[in-house]
Amino acid sequence: MKSAERDPTNADALQRLRIEYEDHIRQVEGDDPAAAGTPLRLFSSAYERLSHEALRVERRTIVRLRNQDVISDEVLRRIQRDIDLAEARLGPPP
Repeated sequence: MKSAERDPTNADALQRLRIEYEDHIRQVEGDDPAAAGTPLRLFSSAYERLSHEALRVERRTIVRLRNQDVISDEVLRRIQRDIDLAEARLGPPP
């Protein structure tokens, strides 16, 4: 067992990555007939859907915080940029 796999803080992340790569490999090899003719995805559709929803909630929350003068426009823009980058990594909503 590798040291990263023994570290409990990494175990969940490693498992998720392993599953995602196994899915990706199955799609590339054509072992998944349901994936035939569909674009390759880095993440599972369930993960993408939940991630997009979480980012939508985060976007609404930071706008509300800015409107309540809890955060500044500059902070809002920085967080929006981070959200935009996260959405770009995920791709279009499923």
